[in-house]
Amino acid sequence: MRYLNWILEKSFYIQRNDGKSIVKLIPVDGTVWLSQAEMAALFQTTPQNITLHIKTIYEEKELAFSATCKNSLQVRSEGGREVHRRIKFYSLSMILAIGYRVRSHRGTQFWQWSTIHLKSMTCIYLDILNNIKIKNFDSCGE
Repeated sequence: MRYLNWILEKSFYIQRNDGKSIVKLIPVDGTVWLSQAEMAALFQTTPQNITLHIKTIYEEKELAFSATCKNSLQVRSEGGREVHRRIKFYSLSMILAIGYRVRSHRGTQFWQWSTIHLKSMTCIYLDILNNIKIKNFDSCGE
């Protein structure tokens, strides 16, 4: 997808074609996490819209809360004082589920991009499995 450039370092950056970052994804425990505000920026929608989608996803039991949501304490300096806020972060499973639901230009770009890449990764995975099966079959007669 043209608008997404993934740069693999210790983290992932989702960037526009002009090189400006939209969000930074940091892998933790085999997935990546975004806050509602970060998802809103990614999909060019409001945090309230993201909240509605999250609520629906949990109500429909599409995803489990315990597997897709983590709280994080963030400390910020605001007006010369330290402010502590608990912010919810959501896993890649939730990010994908919301990406397929959001009705925005960026949401459409996201699901087109993710569909293409998921298909190509599936083909690579199946090719690897087939190679393993062939090697195992060849070694059976020895």
